[in-house]
Amino acid sequence: MFENIEWIFFDVGSTLVDEHLVDEHLFRDIAEFTNLDYTFIYDEALKYYKQNKKGDIELGKKYHLPKRKGHIEDEILYKDVPYCLEILNKKYRIGIIVNQPLGTKSRLEKWGIMKYIDLV
Repeated sequence: MFENIEWIFFDVGSTLVDEHLVDEHLFRDIAEFTNLDYTFIYDEALKYYKQNKKGDIELGKKYHLPKRKGHIEDEILYKDVPYCLEILNKKYRIGIIVNQPLGTKSRLEKWGIMKYIDLV
């Protein structure tokens, strides 16, 4: 059944990259901007996520926040990703499909995994 598979595609956020510090930084920014407690902002965002909505976007609308950039400098590559991609790349072509900010390819290069990826 799986012998015909030629490609495997990955997302980046929360798949190859741990974004929990990115989110924490964003929620701290929102708390600072609104003068509300971080825990309150975090809990409010979770309520939106549980409704399958983007909590940070919804909070931005609710509090009329200026457009913010994500803190990609806080991204952390999961430790097993290079090994996993190296093994998979021996048998499959690897692609990346993302809704990330511009510069994803250069971040993948910075982490040393672009050599295993055929398409971004």
